Amino acid sequence: MQNPYERFPLRYLFAITVILIVASLALIPSIQKGVDFKGGLLISAQTTGTVNTAGLEAALAPFSNQVEVRTSTTPSGTTGVEIQLGLNENLQKATDVSSQLNTDEHNWLIALSQAANPSGTPNPNAGKAEEATVRADAQQLLTLSGSTQPLPADTENAIQFAQTTFDDARNGQRSKILAAINPYVNSSSVSFREIGSSLSQYFVTQPVNALIISLILTAIIVFIALRGIIASATVMYGAIGTLIITGGAMAVLGIPLSLATIAAMLLLVGLSIDTATVLTLRVYKGSEGTPAQRAYETFPTVSLMNTTNVAAFGVLALAGFFWKISVYQDIGFVVAVGSLADLVMTWFGNAPFILWYVHRKERKRAALGF
Repeated sequence: MQNPYERFPLRYLFAITVILIVASLALIPSIQKGVDFKGGLLISAQTTGTVNTAGLEAALAPFSNQVEVRTSTTPSGTTGVEIQLGLNENLQKATDVSSQLNTDEHNWLIALSQAANPSGTPNPNAGKAEEATVRADAQQLLTLSGSTQPLPADTENAIQFAQTTFDDARNGQRSKILAAINPYVNSSSVSFREIGSSLSQYFVTQPVNALIISLILTAIIVFIALRGIIASATVMYGAIGTLIITGGAMAVLGIPLSLATIAAMLLLVGLSIDTATVLTLRVYKGSEGTPAQRAYETFPTVSLMNTTNVAAFGVLALAGFFWKISVYQDIGFVVAVGSLADLVMTWFGNAPFILWYVHRKERKRAALGF
């Protein structure tokens, strides 16, 4: 096979990655968010019978305007069912208010314990403002829970009454959902996992920050190791391009953005840096043959790294699909697809980039008579 870096102009090869990155950037906004990031209720069950997906979605429609049902058949013959329900607006607001009520109650008790006259006698106005805030929270929680009962006059009793009413409303909602599921899913074990709006916002912010910080720290380490701005930029171009193309593939394949897929992307950063560094060091600091020959001769080693990742994580994705373990499935698909993206970025992005720089450097040295 003829060396493509000697046969084709480098800018044509590099343009392939630019086109893929631009197309992926257009697709990334359409990536679905998992329950970790958008909040809601995730219900999982196993059944030995068939599942009427359309009927189940219709039965759950009164509980949320966002209902998604996914099924898969395991090798043992059972059917795994995963249901995602969007946020119930009132109950989610009530969850946030319940947390705020606990905080305000704590502040009220502190104000009561610290408020005393210099003579040591109790201050009759101590904690009045904090108590008013607590009662307002309790009333809001009661309203969001669907109760029209008045609050008890005693503030501590009012707090307990509001929290109990909220717990009953939430448990009652789950009981109704379970009753709607039972005719379609014959299972003795159904698990519920709920993510509130505040927690989902936290889950969005922290993993994204971790991803950005990892890229910054990686760029610093690569620069120290390679001691060259262009060489370091080549490696980082491959890593960032791999993440972007993987994001575009997630949008096309319907893989949701979740804590599991963010973890897989962090893993991809390391894998991409590894392959790009091997290629860059061989081309940039090697001495045997021409730079194009060194790049081409590195192909088997680096490609083996990528194909091994595709095979290993592809098996993980299939295992997660058949045994209905969504975390395994999502991580496996993202890393397998990302490894293919890294293969493209390495040979059509990193290699032309570093070869262009080495050729440019050699021309300058020749012009100076070195």
